[in-house]
Amino acid sequence: MTMDMASVEDARLTGYRRRLLAALASAIAEKGLAATTINDVVERAGVSKRDFYLAYPSKEDAFLDLYRAASGRGIEAVTRAMQGDRSPEDVLRQAVHGFLALLDREPALTRAHFLDIYGLGRRGLAARREAVLGYCEAIWVQLERARGRRRPRRMPVQAMTAALGAVNELALASIESGSSRALVDLAEIAARVVEPLVGAGTAARVGAVRPGRAS
Repeated sequence: MTMDMASVEDARLTGYRRRLLAALASAIAEKGLAATTINDVVERAGVSKRDFYLAYPSKEDAFLDLYRAASGRGIEAVTRAMQGDRSPEDVLRQAVHGFLALLDREPALTRAHFLDIYGLGRRGLAARREAVLGYCEAIWVQLERARGRRRPRRMPVQAMTAALGAVNELALASIESGSSRALVDLAEIAARVVEPLVGAGTAARVGAVRPGRAS
């Protein structure tokens, strides 16, 4: 295969992946991941099963790709919410508000991301850990900028993970209860819970890593 032909094939496959992920997200929102079949996905995407298997070995692989893509977009959205001339406290509140608002936008898909990722075993746990660290690093960098530090200190991984975990648990409890209340309504109490963990006085602790690295 020539370079030009390879480029065309790569572009074609990328286009299929986009369509397949959009179709998978739509099917999950309607039926849940467990009930979603590959037939559901390819019918919604308007492609063949062969095209699906060229892009992904399985439904689970496609879901992992969807999870990572959604996490990446989420981190970008939360980062945008924190930007501006803000105090560390305001940055934290905007981060929590932005994260919960993001979860509110697609509740069925959010539920799948919260619950179904655990069914993928080690690969799912690794993807979730990667996403959690991504959110933590983005928030930590913005907090440090608000504190006037051009170069962020070493991130206190345990404190940041505990803070995001607290927000996640509040959101998950609401989702599991079937509450119709918007998750963003939890932003104020969530911010009060996590502020002592990552407040203006937070310093580097044992187990910290530089943003972008995990131990």
